[in-house]
Amino acid sequence: MKDMDWTVVHARDQFEGLLDWVVQAAQEETAVHEVERSLFRSLLALGRTLLEHFLAEKGLGDCGRSLPLDDGLLLLRGEVSSRPYRSIFGEVTIERYLYGNSEKEAAIANPSSGYIPASIASAPLSPKTTAFFPSAT
Repeated sequence: MKDMDWTVVHARDQFEGLLDWVVQAAQEETAVHEVERSLFRSLLALGRTLLEHFLAEKGLGDCGRSLPLDDGLLLLRGEVSSRPYRSIFGEVTIERYLYGNSEKEAAIANPSSGYIPASIASAPLSPKTTAFFPSAT
């Protein structure tokens, strides 16, 4: 089974389990603060699974052997690089092809908006993580 298929099955299982748990908690008259705490943790876990699915769908960012930019610069595809990314759902690994005009100036390809220099792209926190958890920086 491909990773994408696994993440979809896992997300559906998580969601179905969450629905079953809510019904059971209501029947057992579980306190609302306990339901809220459990829901929050379960939704964070589901969010992480869906984020992993999103990253699998996006792939490695392979734009071919070379990537021409609007300014005429031609970037060459390099190796696949892995970087940790801390989101509100937890840390995940992002794997992308590096593109650059030399190894020293490698850049991550982003066909919709040009390219992002590796020094910027390697920032470990998402903007949303910093907004929710300023002390994490």
